[in-house]
Amino acid sequence: MNLDFGSYPVRLTCSPEKGRYFLAKSDIKVGEVVLKCLPLATAPFDNHKKRYCYTCNLYNSSSAFSYHCVSCDQAYFCSLECYKNDSNVLAKHELICNISRKIATWRADKHMKSVIRLLVQILLEYLCEEKNDDNEPKNDILRNYFKDFLLLKSHYSDWSTNLKQDWMKHKKFLLSIFKSSNLIQENIEFEEFLHMISRIESNGFGMYYQSKGREILFGRAIYPFASFFNHSCDANCDALQPNYKGENNQVDNANSEGCIAIESVQTDINLNTLIKKKEIFRKVEFIALHNIKEGEELTISYIEDTHSPLQARRQKLMNDYYFLCKCDRCKSEETKINGKRFKGLKKYRGNKEFQ
Repeated sequence: MNLDFGSYPVRLTCSPEKGRYFLAKSDIKVGEVVLKCLPLATAPFDNHKKRYCYTCNLYNSSSAFSYHCVSCDQAYFCSLECYKNDSNVLAKHELICNISRKIATWRADKHMKSVIRLLVQILLEYLCEEKNDDNEPKNDILRNYFKDFLLLKSHYSDWSTNLKQDWMKHKKFLLSIFKSSNLIQENIEFEEFLHMISRIESNGFGMYYQSKGREILFGRAIYPFASFFNHSCDANCDALQPNYKGENNQVDNANSEGCIAIESVQTDINLNTLIKKKEIFRKVEFIALHNIKEGEELTISYIEDTHSPLQARRQKLMNDYYFLCKCDRCKSEETKINGKRFKGLKKYRGNKEFQ
């Protein structure tokens, strides 16, 4: 667990109850950047793929891109520069072109497809990491690696029987296409495969764009380091993703996929000067919402509606993330609720008929 977070004011610790989580390494002022990191992998939903650049991760909400891979029709590019000038990206895509085409014809629901597409990208990154040692970022934005993904918590053992059976129906197809693409070992057990799926479901972040004040979900991303922020219903940090002009013009339908929300923040930076800089798009920044003392746990909210009642919040977190929230706010509200119940019980027991 000796991970280096450079100059960022965070340190990683671990406990049996909370697993791995971040603490403040020093005092942090409100508004201070706590951490910046790039995604290990990203994947747009099928109905958004034509507006998402496979090379630079730019999202264009106003229209579809014209450049694309004619073999699979699953990878789209925002410009001729992104389509042809990055031989490394095209070489990587060739490794998964065939499996991408097969997933497109796979008869599965939207949720399953989006998770599998992201898993393909994660395993692709792993293949490239093994071949390339020169992967260190050239700036202060942390990059995640496959080994960091494996540190994430899997909740496969908490899955319902029905959920396991839903995935088991596709066992033969999934193992076949992943093995034929050399993304997994021949002797892998399907249960190990499902553990990776669970890591994505429990730790995935949503990718959003803004449309007339609304946050529109268009895909998933995995940021292993970001998952070291535990949840709190009264979080002291927030996740922000720059949303550049050109990414927020069209109205769409909001979507709920059980992803951790990242607030999209519009920025007035000229896209023409950024088109080559892949690290600009989908970078996530974590900002302190108030002053934080050294040693204090760093938290974000995994749910959007933190104003809902205690039981509604807990049920949402249990359904999507498999834990009962015991943050300070939940424990305080629970104490108040139990206190009211105790008062009512005491009054009832004082009734002569009860005695």
